[in-house]
Amino acid sequence: MKKVFFTVTLLLLSVLLWSQEDNIPIDSYKERSPRFFHSFGMSIFSEYISGITTTVPFYDTLSSPTQVYSPERFSDYSLQSLNVASFTYVLRYTLKFFDIDHSLSISSPMTLGLSYLQANDGSGAYGSFSVPLMLQYHSGVAASFDTQKWKGWMVGLGAELMVFPVVSSEQFKPKLSPIAGEVIMGKHKWIQGAAEVSYRWISTYDKCQEINLKVGCGLPQKWTNFEGNKSSNVPFSVKLAYIFSINY
Repeated sequence: MKKVFFTVTLLLLSVLLWSQEDNIPIDSYKERSPRFFHSFGMSIFSEYISGITTTVPFYDTLSSPTQVYSPERFSDYSLQSLNVASFTYVLRYTLKFFDIDHSLSISSPMTLGLSYLQANDGSGAYGSFSVPLMLQYHSGVAASFDTQKWKGWMVGLGAELMVFPVVSSEQFKPKLSPIAGEVIMGKHKWIQGAAEVSYRWISTYDKCQEINLKVGCGLPQKWTNFEGNKSSNVPFSVKLAYIFSINY
């Protein structure tokens, strides 16, 4: 998963270097138009997260001495949550203006989600946090500060670091483990690919607003369960958010 995030980061840096070489400020709007955009968004009961799986070794107690199965077998545990509310801060930098109505940017729509759930070991678990790095194409309103459009859209691709839950002491003690005091901590961090799409418009108060849908999907996890059958899980997240511009 770290390789995926590194690859996406390297790709975005390559685009940044290309845009700086090719983005010669020929037109006046390219010279004066700010490149930084700031936005804030929120979601109410519209962010769902299915987390990464923690696998706990299952021991063969019939063997002497007790040892793991070959191939290994595991008990599996994961968490899911529909956040009560999520708050998003969007920091966006324009890499290239194609014209006043179209642009390419890099963005990080960081999101803090509020939730409470009971972990698999009975302890409490709270919240979610995501740090995406997205490459976005913008058309229409908010593509630049000089566009005269009143409506527009955006599509984006990238990767994000997910932490879910943020606060948790979840841990597991393998049953009949031959290792004294063996403890497996719950896994709550992963990197996943992400895609997003937004529809934008100018409100009656001259503010840019948008409805944003973002979907993320991690790499498949595979293991053999305690019955000897193959099992798998794909961590993912879905968020529908209302976002409004702070400085547009």
